[in-house]
Amino acid sequence: MKYLFLLVGFGLTGCYALNNAEGARQPVKSVDIRQGIYKTTCSGLAEAWPQCLEKAKETCKNGYETIDRVQTPVGAKRELTFRCK
Repeated sequence: MKYLFLLVGFGLTGCYALNNAEGARQPVKSVDIRQGIYKTTCSGLAEAWPQCLEKAKETCKNGYETIDRVQTPVGAKRELTFRCK
């Protein structure tokens, strides 16, 4: 029985590690306010590329241009850097 608790504990720890540390929605951060460049992270299981793109649309009312997309091999970390038009 104690092994079952250990197995469940390790499973929950692994799921937590794949999830983002800030909760379901991560903020958009300004990289260069003069040039209108921003970065957002949509990591873990709670967010994926569509959520990053949606945050870029919400930030840039007149559209945006993707500057960089970074993803770790396992997809646990995704970052989008973009510029408002």
